[in-house]
Amino acid sequence: MLGWIRSSRRSLLAGVVLCGVAAVGYFGWRYHLARGIDEQETLMRNIARIGGRFSLDSEFPEAANYGPPEWVQSIVGQRYFTHIVSVNLGMRPIDDQMVRNLGRLKHLQSLGIWGTRIGDDSLAGLSRLRELETLDISQTEVTDEGLKQLPRLNSIRVLVVGGTRLTDAGLEPLKQMSRLTLLCIVGNQFSPTARQALESALPDATVVFVPLPSVAEGAPRGPQPFPANPRHQPPAPPVPARKSPPPGQFT
Repeated sequence: MLGWIRSSRRSLLAGVVLCGVAAVGYFGWRYHLARGIDEQETLMRNIARIGGRFSLDSEFPEAANYGPPEWVQSIVGQRYFTHIVSVNLGMRPIDDQMVRNLGRLKHLQSLGIWGTRIGDDSLAGLSRLRELETLDISQTEVTDEGLKQLPRLNSIRVLVVGGTRLTDAGLEPLKQMSRLTLLCIVGNQFSPTARQALESALPDATVVFVPLPSVAEGAPRGPQPFPANPRHQPPAPPVPARKSPPPGQFT
């Protein structure tokens, strides 16, 4: 009898310890999720504040095939399993720090930051985006040096680069991106030799060179941003109603 009681006490103690470890693990996991979601929601507010656009994986029907079962989401909360998968900040007033913050969105698949003033430092923060498939950094302040960081993004399939700060040397690191299916390069300054060498190095990709429009004499030079997307433009102010003239007075 005494041995049974001792055995029961040990079993009870082991059960309490296991429950404690499980509780600590659960709340630690929940805290980790909450911290990431809080950062994501802060980014969502900042993107919306400057007129950018983003998409969530929950907006696509195929997202139902991924993630934990619905009963887990109902217990923990669906917000913990919703991720930003696409961001468009073209022509928006962003800086290198914001791009580095975007580098924390580990499920991001498409990023457009064309026509902005971001530079080489921004690209270093994107190296953690292991699921990024589409990237548009054309018409930015990125130089040949910055393009050396792009081969680290080995999940990229569609890439758009270009601008007046790039030269033939900037095309060299792009030859290492063998998983590309579409490469679009904006600019007139690339030599025929460099173009042919790049096309030969990427036989499985469609390489397109897009010329920039000529700049009129006296016009400002440097990176010229693409025309803004009409969806990004603020609505036109309402036209004030015309007041009727007093009786007897001609308009």
